Amino acid sequence: LMREIELKPSRRLGLLLAGMLLLALAALYIAELPGSLQLLLRMTVTGLGVWVWQRARSPASLAYAAWDIAAQSEGRFILGLGTQVKAHIERRFGMPWPESVTGKLREQILALRAFWDCWQNGTRLNYRGEYYKITLMSPFFHAGPIEHPDIPIYIAGVNTGLAKLAGELCEGFHAHPFHSVRYLREV
Repeated sequence: LMREIELKPSRRLGLLLAGMLLLALAALYIAELPGSLQLLLRMTVTGLGVWVWQRARSPASLAYAAWDIAAQSEGRFILGLGTQVKAHIERRFGMPWPESVTGKLREQILALRAFWDCWQNGTRLNYRGEYYKITLMSPFFHAGPIEHPDIPIYIAGVNTGLAKLAGELCEGFHAHPFHSVRYLREV
């Protein structure tokens, strides 16, 4: 039905962004993605789908959700990851603050890619790090290959460690909205 609706490109983009904002807000409060996501992602829209996740989710949950969105969005999906702040991680999500925020985010990115490589290429799932040890992928839970498996990852951050991590492992970096041009040049 959504493909049949004729809208000006600016209206389609606005509709997409509004829908993505609603989905992003929903993701902060519910465990799984709503089924109506398929309608939004299948719309004929020029532009990219962007999803930003909190670090408080497990790599497995993120990997499955991102894989499903990538499959439905026909290659338009970008996974955005951020570290969040200590108070929210500890007091809102009830999780311990890691010794190295950058180190844990690095491992999360590597673990995500290990899941995706397993599903796309049949590689044995075997990620072992300081924060995550992920080694089990039974056939029942194997997500299988998809048409657009190369999911770009952008991270958000404000310090040199996260900027370096973005340059090393990611396809993009989002600076905090309270940055200055000077800060971006120096970092």
